Amino acid sequence: MARYASAPLTRLEDPDGTSLLRYQVLGPVRLFRGDVPLSIGGPRQQRVLAALLMEANHVVPLSRLIDTAWQDSPSTARSQIQTSISRLRRVLSGADGHGPIATQGSDYLLRVQPEQLDSKVFQDLVASAHASEAKGFHDRAVADLRAALALWRGPALAGMQDSGILESWAGSLEEARLAAREACLRFEVRRGRHAEIVSELMEAAESHPLREGFQGLLMQALYLSQRQAEALAVYRQTRQRLIEQLGVEPGSRLRRLEAEILAGDTTSWGPADRAGGVQRDIRSASDRGTVPQLLPNRLPDFVGRTRQLQRIVHQLVPSEGHENGSPPMVVLHGRGGVGKSALALHVAHAVREHFPDGQLYADMQGMSLQPMAPARLLWNFLRALSVEAGDIPEDLDGRVRLFQSLLEHRRMLVVIDDLPPDVEPLGLLTPGPGSAVILNCRSRLPAAPGMVMEEVKALDSEEAVEFLGRIAGASRVAAEWQAAHVIAQLCDRLPLALRIVGSRLATRPDWRLEEMVRRLGNEPSRLGELIHGGLAVRTSLAMAYRCLTPEAQRLMRRLAALEIPTFGSWAADGVLRRSGIDADVPLGELRDAHLIEAVDTDGTEEPQFRFHDLVRVFAREVSQIEESEEEIARSKRDLIETYLALARKAHRAEYGGDYTLLHGQGGQREPRILPASLLRAPLQWMDKERTNLMWASREAALAGADEVSWDLAVVMVTLFETLGYYDEWHITHTEALSAVRKAGNRRGEAALLSSLGALHIFRHDLAGAEALLRQALAVFEELGEEHGRALALRNMAYLQRLAGDMEMARGTYREALAGCRAAGDLAAEAHILINMAQLDRADGQQLQAATKLDQALKISLSIKAQRVAAQGLFRRGEVFLQNGEFEQADRLFARAMEIVRDRGDFVGEAHVLYGLGVSALRQARLEEAAVLLGTGLVMAESAGTKALSGQMLTALGEVHAARGEHESAALRLREAAALFDRIGVDVDSDVHSGDRAGPSSPAMPSHPRELTR
Repeated sequence: MARYASAPLTRLEDPDGTSLLRYQVLGPVRLFRGDVPLSIGGPRQQRVLAALLMEANHVVPLSRLIDTAWQDSPSTARSQIQTSISRLRRVLSGADGHGPIATQGSDYLLRVQPEQLDSKVFQDLVASAHASEAKGFHDRAVADLRAALALWRGPALAGMQDSGILESWAGSLEEARLAAREACLRFEVRRGRHAEIVSELMEAAESHPLREGFQGLLMQALYLSQRQAEALAVYRQTRQRLIEQLGVEPGSRLRRLEAEILAGDTTSWGPADRAGGVQRDIRSASDRGTVPQLLPNRLPDFVGRTRQLQRIVHQLVPSEGHENGSPPMVVLHGRGGVGKSALALHVAHAVREHFPDGQLYADMQGMSLQPMAPARLLWNFLRALSVEAGDIPEDLDGRVRLFQSLLEHRRMLVVIDDLPPDVEPLGLLTPGPGSAVILNCRSRLPAAPGMVMEEVKALDSEEAVEFLGRIAGASRVAAEWQAAHVIAQLCDRLPLALRIVGSRLATRPDWRLEEMVRRLGNEPSRLGELIHGGLAVRTSLAMAYRCLTPEAQRLMRRLAALEIPTFGSWAADGVLRRSGIDADVPLGELRDAHLIEAVDTDGTEEPQFRFHDLVRVFAREVSQIEESEEEIARSKRDLIETYLALARKAHRAEYGGDYTLLHGQGGQREPRILPASLLRAPLQWMDKERTNLMWASREAALAGADEVSWDLAVVMVTLFETLGYYDEWHITHTEALSAVRKAGNRRGEAALLSSLGALHIFRHDLAGAEALLRQALAVFEELGEEHGRALALRNMAYLQRLAGDMEMARGTYREALAGCRAAGDLAAEAHILINMAQLDRADGQQLQAATKLDQALKISLSIKAQRVAAQGLFRRGEVFLQNGEFEQADRLFARAMEIVRDRGDFVGEAHVLYGLGVSALRQARLEEAAVLLGTGLVMAESAGTKALSGQMLTALGEVHAARGEHESAALRLREAAALFDRIGVDVDSDVHSGDRAGPSSPAMPSHPRELTR
């Protein structure tokens, strides 16, 4: 970092000239190209440039630029900002006409290298100085700080005090300047140059009379220069000034300095912490014998978490459970900004009375660029326990042993905020059995004895709204309750984000909450809205991102850029496959850092994850900067092809092979490790991955990968028809149909038309189904695609059955059967045999029907096509039921039930319940029949299978009639008759859907109206 002090910024070189640009904000806003100053333009353009520099390399919402440029924006604000941007582009453009300002929708982003912006150079030099000081390189630290301070040319953003947003940034920069100057002077004192800098310290103390840091350093420098009386006079004058102007006494550190000077004891003037002199909470030798009470005050606006708070308190309060064993260590982990620190302090104050020997507290700033070192932490704690500075061991192990020995027989509470990810707490903090430890960190820690892990999650909706109200005003939030709930969701119910929004609303009483909803609703600029004062969600996320390995960063960027709804290890593998990386490792890293959250997986062993909304927005921002369009497109293609390979495998597991459908010629990419649940329960796996499979089909269609798109759409029908996802069936096929027609892909078009024809059958739109099937058949015949033609004929034959043309249906089924046999499609062959058996039953040819069903069962069981086997078992059971062989019928129905329930076949289960209910009815087990049919009716109505619902109602009408409940029976039967009329089929027809339902029992009337008579 110190290179900035010696390397002139004007020597940057770049062929297009844009990197020669230098931006100055540490003083009046200035712009240079090399050494040549450039005219920025009028005040508005200066403010717009400053706003872009304030969030350099991040998207700045147009609304934020408007707020920066005007206090009360005119109606033409949008167009004026666009004009200002155009003018700035002309000023900033390089020799090739390209410039650093990029457009993101209606928002803007200014690309800036760190060396180009003086405030960034200042920050890097200050960070370098603190790093050098921590390593003992005092001279280098002072040189870096002097170089950083030399960058200032006056007050930050001078002349822009009329913009509240810029004024806030300027205030932050000025505070950083003062902190750097204080650190520089402190390091000078540490180098032994106290005499040389006394005059400089006097000037600083006089310029900032209420800043106790300067006053304290001046006292130290004077005392070390043998000027004790003057040092004490500085204290008296400062105390009088604070009392007169602020009504407060000096802080503990200044009071302690006075006491130490009076006592002539400066042993506590040891190494200072990185942020500001001697740790303010450290007790001096004069405080020996006192109880350390270092807890900061709890936040007054703490909300909710009642059960978690009670659970943690129970873990911490001393009891027989841990007084004679290991002390409890409660680890609060969770994403940044979720409220871990607030919860830790709230818990600590709730239990402090149980730890009479004191409470130790430290913020290790684990996610910062310069976290507190463990040795520094223990130095602070040992000094708080009245250990003389000269008695503290130099090595870390020695400090650990001393700390443990001091706490061995004490009852103390130790609270560590923001533990760095590379620090092992058990090796560092093991107090005595009467003590307890609370620590928080962003990452999950490895489980260990005595360690209690508590994940801190986002607030629930009601808590989030209450929290917003405590900051923005309860009455204001209550007046716009719905808008407040929307804000809570847009903020991920994250306390940090809600605090920022609440603070912004509190400073803008003229804003309605709806205005903030509008601002946050623009996703690309949402993080730009979540900034206020020194708080920023983007900063919190950037800290977490910076701590990731490069592989985890790459996975995070690419998954967010792909906008996939959820993802598991196989999806991560599909994204990183070309990198040769084991995707489970970076995926686990993202999970442990709480950047992704687990989605409910119903107990399956392959968890699914998704991004928190704000994390996803941040990751997309980073992706736009660090990933090329080619890399994202390649990752998307790899992932889509991975989903196609897995969906095909699930279909094969369900049907015993590539049966009952056509495939496209698109590429496939199998993951290195297959999901175990895919092979064990393929239908459940497809259901869990439904939104992702639909995403893959849609993205393939949009990318012009028509073969992949239609293949995926058709494969998913296995899921759609089984669980009644008719809308999803229609959506995927419509999207894929558009892609294949655009590409002139006739085979894919015919396959989709045939499948859509089946969908119309399920929806009882028989005319629409026939039209689609005829179109598909025409294309298949034109292409000579016999397998596709046979599958379409199978559905056409079913339509002919419904129309009552049994002979034509029989002939069409025979033609379809021959085509499927020629194609080797065993599952389709078995399915056609089942349907042909229904025709035999309708003709009273029970023996022929049984023979065909036995053939179908033999085929389906041989290829392990459980889906088709369940249909065969059900139909064979109906033959036994029709013959009055109830025991055999119930046995086959029970076998079919095992299969459909194991597969999660919701609709299939409803049909088997119908069969079992009719069997119970025929055997006069009326109570059992009522329960089975009633349950089946609920399932059928839920799945939208209207024909089956009509059959259930008809059978329930018979149950009521058998009980003598004639009014109930008539009501049920009228409902059934109306339903059958509405869908245009007769109960004597095989009114079930083409793949699975059972026909009405032959012992039942042909239509419910016959019973109502």
